[in-house]
Amino acid sequence: MSSLMSIRSLFVHTLLTVVVSSQKAQFDKKVTTLMSTYLESNEPKASDVIAKCLVKQNTWDEITGELKNNIVSLVPASKYLSAMAMLNTWDNCMKKSGSSMDAAFGAISKAFATVLKTPYTNIIKKMKSMAAAKKTNGQMTTQAYTIAAKALTKPVVQKVLLIKPLHHFSTVDFPLKIIGRRKLINAVKSLCNQAQWNCSLPPLKCLPTMSSHGFNTGSNEKLRILIADNGIEANGSCPHFPQFGFSSTCPYPGWCLEVIIDVLVRSGNIPHELVVDRNDTQYIDWGRMQDNGHFSGILGRVETGEVDMACLFFQKSVLRMEHFDFSISVSEIRPSFIIREIPITIWSLILNCLRPYDTGVWIGMLLTMLVWTVIGRAEIAIGLRPQRLTGQYFAWDVFDEMFNGGDHSFSCIGGKLTRVVFSIFQVGLLRGMYTALLLTALITPADIAPIKSQTDAVRLIQSGRYKLISDTSRWFAQEIAHSSEKMFAELPEATKNNPLVDPITDEHAMDLVNEGGYIYQTQSDSEITMDAAGKCYTFVFTQGLPFRSAHFLLRKGSPWLDALNAEIMRNYPMIDQVYRRYFENRPSHTARPSCPPNQFETPGASDPLNFWSVFGIFLLAACGMIISVLSLIIEMIVEAVRRHEGVEKGNEQDRELIRPFSELERLMPLRTR
Repeated sequence: MSSLMSIRSLFVHTLLTVVVSSQKAQFDKKVTTLMSTYLESNEPKASDVIAKCLVKQNTWDEITGELKNNIVSLVPASKYLSAMAMLNTWDNCMKKSGSSMDAAFGAISKAFATVLKTPYTNIIKKMKSMAAAKKTNGQMTTQAYTIAAKALTKPVVQKVLLIKPLHHFSTVDFPLKIIGRRKLINAVKSLCNQAQWNCSLPPLKCLPTMSSHGFNTGSNEKLRILIADNGIEANGSCPHFPQFGFSSTCPYPGWCLEVIIDVLVRSGNIPHELVVDRNDTQYIDWGRMQDNGHFSGILGRVETGEVDMACLFFQKSVLRMEHFDFSISVSEIRPSFIIREIPITIWSLILNCLRPYDTGVWIGMLLTMLVWTVIGRAEIAIGLRPQRLTGQYFAWDVFDEMFNGGDHSFSCIGGKLTRVVFSIFQVGLLRGMYTALLLTALITPADIAPIKSQTDAVRLIQSGRYKLISDTSRWFAQEIAHSSEKMFAELPEATKNNPLVDPITDEHAMDLVNEGGYIYQTQSDSEITMDAAGKCYTFVFTQGLPFRSAHFLLRKGSPWLDALNAEIMRNYPMIDQVYRRYFENRPSHTARPSCPPNQFETPGASDPLNFWSVFGIFLLAACGMIISVLSLIIEMIVEAVRRHEGVEKGNEQDRELIRPFSELERLMPLRTR
């Protein structure tokens, strides 16, 4: 009898196990089909953890806590390292935002509790009634799986992973036309702040299976790439936009398009979806940090998850690195300064005769002449040099002694030493050097470059003579305020009282440059830099400026980063070939056009000197002659006035002398009578 009871008990237990296994298998299949395949073969273990919690009638917070405690053991061995990296990134991101992982798990717990309130309540009620009826744990587990499997449907999952169309955004945040749909895990987002949402979205997107719900992410989904008309990187002027290979009608469709599609996506077989935007305004907002702590423009669209990346190359900046991940370097760029050439004017031609010597040399020569003058006058004062009959000893006497030997040599040692210095250097070397250097200055075109280094640019901006134009959505303007690099060390102070000018378009910036008094900061891989190099009277300066790497930009924790990096490294030779075709071997940008000559332009070294070449010398000579003639006229007038006054005074004196005789002559006839 006892053996019969044992067999019966074993049969019931086996039957119960089969029923439990059947219900569990049904539930596990729904989970992997509708929810997630991330845990792979460990998914049943996770189901067991949840089932045990339900049998114990735990709260949602307790269930979430139990999953959190077992999360490491539930991750498959093949994903262990990536999972640890993801959790570490998540934890660091939450800490930087002033939050924590516990807060994130709390928000997730509340989100699931909100959406799954009905099935959870039904299961807990059933567990309570079965516990009161003294049912076994196996029976309760079977019932929990039965209710859960029945409740786990696609509509329920879609309540958690709610898909909403993206109808519009603020024109401030997204000035470009929005194409496509934005997917939101609204159940989580509604219960956490923006910082928690931004940090939690990447790991959340790695876990659920989104393919059946229209959520594109993960290694089995499509990489969403934003294509925006940006000229050199994506050429919107091609007949068919976007065009991914060069043709006779469009030889340069965009170097980013060729790299991202032909080199990376197709060669790596990365599934992708293009989000194409036409740029009717001819301006791209790369992304400015807004008052709400989020980016506008392209960066904003990547940050919010509307797209995974953009077909644009970004430079790293302190601000961007806090919010985004960057691929390994694809290419290098150099900052560029575009500035109007210094126009050749009459004044610049006058200064030609002074160009052989720097200002300091001229000042030194004048000071030496003053020393000579002081010593000469001192000698006269102490009697070592005879008193001059023609006035004091002045600088022109120094010239006379320099070039003609003068009428008296120095007596004191100081004067003799000064004369030796003059004889050797100023009369000998400097005069001979000046002749040669003056000829060089006359046959050498004038220096029309306003800046020769970044220091010159900073000095011009700080003085207020020039204003700096820089797009505040680009990396350079953002680094001015945040970077401690040497390149940006002086710019914050220089722009403190002379703020940046944020251009509306590149054309607007070039119009300001052509007016003069503006320096436009851009970079070597931009269309406007190559255009400016081919414009007349425009100077593009890059010498000495440091190189900066160019990258693809993705959201923090993007699952696509490793795949992109692998393809970039594998295709470096092809990327380099594409880069050279666009930026080094492009015929239309290699030669400067034939510019109409300036009316004051000086000839080259092989051309005869024209009037304007020596205009400065003749003008200075003419000025000297005019001053001499004016001085002569003034002296003649002064001398004539002085003589006239002298004659009048002499006549008056004569009249005074002959007055007594006149009186005597008048009286003599009276006496005779």
